[in-house]
Amino acid sequence: MALASNTLLTNDLITRQALRVLRNQFVLASRSLRNVDDLFGKTGLKAGATVRVRVPVRYVSATGAAVQKNNSAETNTSITLTQRNIGMGFASIDRTLSIDDFNDRFIKPAMAQLASDIDADGFALYAKAQNLVTPGSYSAGSPAAFTGTDVSTLRPFLDAKARMTEKAVPADGDMYVAVTPAASAGLVDGLKSLFQSASEIADQYKRGLMGMAAGFQFVEAQTLPTFTAGTRAATGATVNGNTTGSSIVLASAGNTLTYVAGDTFTIAGVYSINPLTRAATNKLQIFTVQATQTSSGGGAVTLSILPSINITSPNQTVSAQAASGAAIVMTSAASVATDVNIAWHKSAFLVAFADLETDLPGAEASKMTDPETGITLRMVGQHNVETDETVYRLDVLYGWAIVRGEHVCRVQA
Repeated sequence: MALASNTLLTNDLITRQALRVLRNQFVLASRSLRNVDDLFGKTGLKAGATVRVRVPVRYVSATGAAVQKNNSAETNTSITLTQRNIGMGFASIDRTLSIDDFNDRFIKPAMAQLASDIDADGFALYAKAQNLVTPGSYSAGSPAAFTGTDVSTLRPFLDAKARMTEKAVPADGDMYVAVTPAASAGLVDGLKSLFQSASEIADQYKRGLMGMAAGFQFVEAQTLPTFTAGTRAATGATVNGNTTGSSIVLASAGNTLTYVAGDTFTIAGVYSINPLTRAATNKLQIFTVQATQTSSGGGAVTLSILPSINITSPNQTVSAQAASGAAIVMTSAASVATDVNIAWHKSAFLVAFADLETDLPGAEASKMTDPETGITLRMVGQHNVETDETVYRLDVLYGWAIVRGEHVCRVQA
């Protein structure tokens, strides 16, 4: 009887297989912009480094024969790089397994964890979304969840699409919805007749894939965050002073109450606009608190917000400034915990993968980059002669940003 033909697995072979598995494990990273700046092709970047990426320029047009020159001033946003690693130890006998055995026993669970953690960092930026849909009813408990027809119909997600379309989201098919496992169960049951595209069934090996409906590709994600609203009251606060910019001062906000990062509110008279036509929609702009603050004993509080209130072209964001005395209405009750589902266009999220050094004295290092996605994975191994064990680490250096907040919509109760 012929013996199994196993070979000694090399670092390069293990790294190549791990990269292939990691790529198919992503939910968010594979549906985002990647490596749009040459800076990320450079080596030597370290965890904690801050790098800048360009944000596309916005212009205004003019009528008539005379030209109206725009200032082509690029803006940028910063990304702080994070290094994540998975550490593993193998006996020498493990290195003689077939690649399939090695993949199932070690690589798949390691890459599933790494992909989940990277995706979670991206989803954690949900507070930078500039749209919100609140289906309304939710069950008791922590976190609350969609109930009844809310989760088994497309209406909340069609509303999210409408919000983003009003913000000039590209109509190119790169639209996605990520839902929690609980929301997924209701959606698949209620919409099972829609999730039957042959091409999507053929792609079921991809992590979390559910199918296409209403112009979105639906995916299930276990790494979506939970949001708990602050202790602030839903109504009563007002704007203190005519306001533009990225911060706002509120009066009558209650005594020592919290406004947490992710809390959302509307301002009377301040409507969202189409960023191309600058025309106001019929919907009040959703503003999101960016940093947790506590109101004073007199009920005053200053909040940093997104979007910034800008009423000047070409970077206009809303229909009007926040007028002094305008009423503030929070979009949820105080202290309510809910799951966050997210709809987005690929242009909204940016994930950048950077190279890590491989010139490491005393260690064997291998690095692989996926040419399509830009994902770079480094594997470093060192053998311990006393235990006959080789210790490995697989590292990724990456950073996240939301560069088009108007192309993201939170869908939560």
